[in-house]
Amino acid sequence: MGPILCGVDFSDQSRRALMLGTALAGRLDVPLRVATVIDPLLAEAAEIEYGPGRLVADTQRDLDAFVQTVVASDPKVGAACSTRTAVGEPSQLLVEIAGAEHASIIVVGTEGVGWVKRMWFGSTTMRLLRAAAVPILAVPAREAPAGGSVTHPDLGFDRLLCGVDFSAASAAAAQMAATLSSRLGVPMILLHIETPTPVKETWKGIAASVLEAQVEKARHHLDALVSELAVRPSAAAVRTGDPAEVLVEQAKSGGRALIVLGLGSATHARPGATAALVLSHATSPVLAVPA
Repeated sequence: MGPILCGVDFSDQSRRALMLGTALAGRLDVPLRVATVIDPLLAEAAEIEYGPGRLVADTQRDLDAFVQTVVASDPKVGAACSTRTAVGEPSQLLVEIAGAEHASIIVVGTEGVGWVKRMWFGSTTMRLLRAAAVPILAVPAREAPAGGSVTHPDLGFDRLLCGVDFSAASAAAAQMAATLSSRLGVPMILLHIETPTPVKETWKGIAASVLEAQVEKARHHLDALVSELAVRPSAAAVRTGDPAEVLVEQAKSGGRALIVLGLGSATHARPGATAALVLSHATSPVLAVPA
């Protein structure tokens, strides 16, 4: 795996993202790269007021201090960590840096606003989800207290919960989950959710039969997917319900899971409906993997 790239903006939210990025870099034994991006208009105004390069130099100094407060706890990661301050559009520059560094994951912060409200992402995170060619690890600003025993408190999760719908993107997500399961030493669970079709009371019997057939078909697809993975999951199951709600609830049940999802291909709308809802409302980190 290549380096972990973490985008920060000096907020508490990005500090949480940096903490998880640092933990992953240490456990995966890969370098950590940290970048912050300055808005061009702000840079231009600062140049007029204070002269060329002043804002970039001050921000770089602040970035180094910000990063040290987190990576100091892991001297090995700290020694291999590099930082960068750039001017431009954040998502575009993070994608460019990820490509130049051959990064395996981009870590950023994001936040949801609740099931009954319109979902919201920071513009940088949303643009990354639409454009990035590498997995995006979205870390929520606030996390509910984890129940149960957390095997690896430095990571903040004790298992990988991979939602699959048998698309190319979800197959890539399953492969990524298998790699992380092996490298991190945490169990992996594959979960497929079939959505019942809402019907009138008269047709509920027929709808139940159709759903049963869909579940059985999904089990065969899931078995085939498992057979293609280098690491066997600790569990692979088919559930019924709303996919986003089931994944979010399962992630919170009995500890804390890292949710892994397919993001979709760059030629289609990204993220898909289920991935967007999970990313918006999950209280645990979500790794979105492009096809």
